[in-house]
Amino acid sequence: MAGREPILTLSDAPDATAEALIDDGSPASTIPWRATATGGRCRLLVHDRATREVVGGLVGRTSLGLLFVDLVYLPDSLRGTGVGTRMMTMAEDEAKRRGCVAALLYTISFQAPDFYAGLGYRELGRVACLPPGTSRVIMTKRLRRRMTEPVVTVSDAEDAAAETAIRGGLRAHNHAMLGTPSDIRPLQVVVRDPATNAPLGGVLGHTLRGLLFVDFVYLPDALRGTGLAARMLGMAEDEAKRRRCTAAVLYTLNPKSATFYTRVGYRAFGAVEVAPPGSSRTYMRKVLG
Repeated sequence: MAGREPILTLSDAPDATAEALIDDGSPASTIPWRATATGGRCRLLVHDRATREVVGGLVGRTSLGLLFVDLVYLPDSLRGTGVGTRMMTMAEDEAKRRGCVAALLYTISFQAPDFYAGLGYRELGRVACLPPGTSRVIMTKRLRRRMTEPVVTVSDAEDAAAETAIRGGLRAHNHAMLGTPSDIRPLQVVVRDPATNAPLGGVLGHTLRGLLFVDFVYLPDALRGTGLAARMLGMAEDEAKRRRCTAAVLYTLNPKSATFYTRVGYRAFGAVEVAPPGSSRTYMRKVLG
């Protein structure tokens, strides 16, 4: 690699090309078997009956037998009406139709763990975050097939207006409860070819309320075993500490990757079984000193 050592850059400005490469390359390089469940995005939208304006909803995705519930938001006027339960049920039913066997989500300790527990979710683990005394609560639920009557729309097509409404509404709700606005920021570490500047791999993540979320890590085979993975994570963690994060969270389904993450200071705190049988998604955390 003399004279052609890859370039690593760190940024909170998303690079669509790099993100697509890391997102697409990551599963392809770590799964030696054909997926047995259908993956894709999942959007449930709640519309105002009079104006048809999107007022809330759910943003999620399915992957490798799991439903990931990323964002859930309803305005105060619709809370306690059963709409939240109906949304979760529809998302779970769609996930089961795609072959998913479990659902995963995280909420904040002051937010909705009791609501999700009432729907059958159990706590998988907690990670302390800001403000002091607050934790991210990671929860999971086994999915069993049952019939429900659809009431709101389900889609795997992105709807920018709907996503803005859900994200914006949830952030405003958390702001009202915490007294501080969301400080979510993307974080990218990109490995580039020194000759063409084209992205070769990297880390995609984000920071939020004192936590670094490591969402994707990918390197092509030619760059594995060179120390780049540790350097990429180190750069991401250093930037997270600069943003006053106190811990990092990630998950992996590759046992070799879990061994690597353990070597660089991460510790497993929970696992969820996924397809195929015998496989699991391992959740890991690291205190950032």
